[in-house]
Amino acid sequence: MNHAMKAVLLLAVGVSGGCAALPQNEMFRTYVDPQYHRADYASLRPLASPIPVNVEGRWLVNGSPVPPAKDNGYNDGSADVRASVEAALVPSRVLKPTREHAFAVLLVVVDDRADLASARAMGSKVGWSFGHKGGEVVDDFAFSCTWRAQGRETQRSYRHAIHTIAGKFPEPVGLERIDEHAAAQKIVDDVVLNCLQDLQDSGVLP
Repeated sequence: MNHAMKAVLLLAVGVSGGCAALPQNEMFRTYVDPQYHRADYASLRPLASPIPVNVEGRWLVNGSPVPPAKDNGYNDGSADVRASVEAALVPSRVLKPTREHAFAVLLVVVDDRADLASARAMGSKVGWSFGHKGGEVVDDFAFSCTWRAQGRETQRSYRHAIHTIAGKFPEPVGLERIDEHAAAQKIVDDVVLNCLQDLQDSGVLP
């Protein structure tokens, strides 16, 4: 998701105002919070014929839609969310995303509840200290997953988080470092798998 981790982007903007002494790949280190990982592909019940589904995605920052940006092809983030959800669904063998008409819809809304002011301030501190000062910024994500099929609608809510360490600051205990783009896909994978498992356990999906 190109729009993911809004706080990380603002950190980078702040750092660009100064001169960083640390290498770029060490200036920002990204970690996915493991407490939200519950289901995996092996825990799902694969179907001989996965159910075709139209995936819809929406991207919000602190509850508000993101204005489409020219340098991002006027994408408001919805296409990024949809692509990430589709990528997570394909290996599940439970749902089969399709762009053709289907009788089932999975809507995933991602709300990045970022503290943008803190991210800007942290970016400035890291930049003007040449990377010798740092801190941690946490992007909290609220996910809403809605399954619509056969005239029925089922909704589930989930949380996730991405931790970003900037400059010289202790690494978070118990978290594994991951590329920022992989982190964005990872939180979607976790939520989609949790959702599929919940829908199967509740009998909504076979």
